[in-house]
Amino acid sequence: WEGIDLPGDALEVLIVTKLPFDSPDRPFVKARYYLIENQGLSSFYQEALPKASLRLRQALGRLIRSNEDRGVMILLDSRILKAKYGSRMLKALPKDLPIESGSLDEMILDMQDFFRLPKK
Repeated sequence: WEGIDLPGDALEVLIVTKLPFDSPDRPFVKARYYLIENQGLSSFYQEALPKASLRLRQALGRLIRSNEDRGVMILLDSRILKAKYGSRMLKALPKDLPIESGSLDEMILDMQDFFRLPKK
């Protein structure tokens, strides 16, 4: 979703396969985490989690660019609901954003209902 602009109906469904954490094996990331941890802080809570939360919010921003846009973001990574840090990531998203979970069949039905509704 970085570096792309698909306004209006060009993008209505965004599928995020995993939470957008940096790879801790990348040299720059590893060095940054090392510096943070040497200060007695948690690299995960001070760096990784806030950055991933921001990226998730940016993904949603690619989907909803204006008041006329509408769409569905499907996040396939269950850690957002199951991991202790998931609630912190959800707080980074807009407060009025409806969050739903369910089976694939339930999601398909919900999306069909959503796209049947008239645009605001």
